[in-house]
Amino acid sequence: MTTYVLFCPSCNKDSNFFSLVFDPMNSVPSSNVYIGGEGVRFDSILANYMQNKRGYHDLARCISCSSIYQIITNNIARTSNPKLVTDVWVSPTSLHVFVPEAVRKDWAEALTGYKKGMNNSAAAMFRRALERTCNIKGFNSGKLWEKVETMLAPFPSDLQEYADLIRWIGNDAAHPTDDISTDVPREEVEDLKDFFEILMENIFIRPERRKKLKEKHNQRKSSH
Repeated sequence: MTTYVLFCPSCNKDSNFFSLVFDPMNSVPSSNVYIGGEGVRFDSILANYMQNKRGYHDLARCISCSSIYQIITNNIARTSNPKLVTDVWVSPTSLHVFVPEAVRKDWAEALTGYKKGMNNSAAAMFRRALERTCNIKGFNSGKLWEKVETMLAPFPSDLQEYADLIRWIGNDAAHPTDDISTDVPREEVEDLKDFFEILMENIFIRPERRKKLKEKHNQRKSSH
């Protein structure tokens, strides 16, 4: 498999990248790559990553953090002066495995929009991921504010406030006015990103960690 050694902006260190498109014989695998949370077949994107005026293109995944980057090189063998295109796609597989796959898909798409500076898209996708979370947890009737309120009732009140902000700002992003001054600013999306991560930590990750730790403890006790 074609590999590259490059600085990864996502994990902030030099890392190995492996090609998602090209093996040494330049054949195309049949498996999928995730771009912005969507699975896409290699053969459907191959034409977009062949030679253009800027060079030869590839898609590669950072071994350290699983972020996917577009790479441009000077020759068809993809060995000459490889460079990253800094638009990054976040893969659902790079997000915590304790978060359900469907939520990770929406979360990855929101993070991709955030990393690309697509503030309205990111805000709308954080809201979508919040609603998906409610549905997966079994709170799937009523308006979103009702789902959120019921789902988060057992949690500290600040989580409700985080979810409300995601819901409100996501609504702003999805329902534009005729004035671009009402578009979602970058700093608000940065807060949504942090708030959503806190929600995932409390709703999915910590409960599953506690459950698994208890299981390990009980297994250890029962073995003696």
